[in-house]
Amino acid sequence: MQDVIDRALSDEQRMMRNSIRAFVDREVTPSSAGTGSSNGT
Repeated sequence: MQDVIDRALSDEQRMMRNSIRAFVDREVTPSSAGTGSSNGT
């Protein structure tokens, strides 16, 4: 399924998606890891 989505995106859209993923991995995920939420959100 991911391959179908990747093929539908332009190079610019894939670059934007990858940039956002990197930002979330670097900035958002570490700060939310210690929130103590038990439902995963």
